[in-house]
Amino acid sequence: MVQILKDLNIEYIAANPASSFEALQESIVNYGSPPNTMPELITALHEESAVDMAHGYAKAQGHPMAVMLHGTVGLQHASMAIYQCYHDKTPVVIIVGRDDKFFRQEQTANDIAGITRAFTKWDSQPKTLQEALKDIQTAFNEAITPPMGPTVIVLDTDLQKEEAGQLKIPKYKKPDILAISKRNATKIAKNLMEAKNPRIHVGRLRTHEGINKAIELAEITGSSVRTSATSGPLSFPERHPLCGEGYNKDYDYVLGLESDGKNTSIQGPTLLSRADKRDLSNIGFGFIRKPVIPPRRDLSGENDLTADAEASIPIIIEEYKRIQKADNISDTAEKIRLDTSANIRKHEKDLKQTLNKKRKGWNSSPVSLGRLYAELWPL
Repeated sequence: MVQILKDLNIEYIAANPASSFEALQESIVNYGSPPNTMPELITALHEESAVDMAHGYAKAQGHPMAVMLHGTVGLQHASMAIYQCYHDKTPVVIIVGRDDKFFRQEQTANDIAGITRAFTKWDSQPKTLQEALKDIQTAFNEAITPPMGPTVIVLDTDLQKEEAGQLKIPKYKKPDILAISKRNATKIAKNLMEAKNPRIHVGRLRTHEGINKAIELAEITGSSVRTSATSGPLSFPERHPLCGEGYNKDYDYVLGLESDGKNTSIQGPTLLSRADKRDLSNIGFGFIRKPVIPPRRDLSGENDLTADAEASIPIIIEEYKRIQKADNISDTAEKIRLDTSANIRKHEKDLKQTLNKKRKGWNSSPVSLGRLYAELWPL
């Protein structure tokens, strides 16, 4: 099991130590020679903080970490944090220990995962060690496939302690993530190329590689960019020179990547697409039921293509390069120059205005928050 986690590049696993996963915890610490260092075990003081830790890590890294929880009580303690992960579409792999023979019966159940099934993306309770190894891989894949979210594997203590013998680790296969068709990519690439003043709205992407691809798309098309980096992670960098309104606000083609777009918007499948498979008792949580009031920005619109934007960007880039003309390259370079200059001027103007506002109360007692932030930031 530890080798599977290592192969999936699970860097950390957080837990409030408990007896129902003591075997797996011991393996995480002692596996291999020299003893294992990845995943690194992080001790948490509460199950909710363990999941919160994994939540923040995944949003920053674009990659899940794992959490171990103790039976029914551990899962219930963590349920609020799991609910937040699901609402935030954040991937976390949750391993729940199940001791059904030698421990207090109120801390076990036939279907422990049922406690959080309505707000987790996938769960399993494998019966054999071979199934457990495969299910850990599946849990990882389900967590990182849009719509992303927390997944749960319930592991009996007997499986955790079972000798692997000659058992082989199942071959891992990366998930197939839905991208737009080549036909749609060609259409988008053509629209971006023919536009005199294209613009891209970038929402939250899945990984850092997606950010790099969004930068490449903006640079080869000469598009000004609106980012959601001020409100969430893994979006277009604010400090990039194309991030801003540009020299002309009269945009003739707007592409949305996990965001709204006046002309075309590529957004991954929503949590609504999973509700009928997970909310089996029809609890009907407000953020995943129809109708959603007020409407969420990530719900599909009439001009949307339902596909993962990050997986679609490379196809658009490939098609754009294929149809790009020599004179278009020079026009793009000139637009980038104009947008960059305008964005820098606006940034400098906004910065001066902000500094002037923050100087109010600079030398007061106590000092202003602006001064406190400025002096603590270098530390």
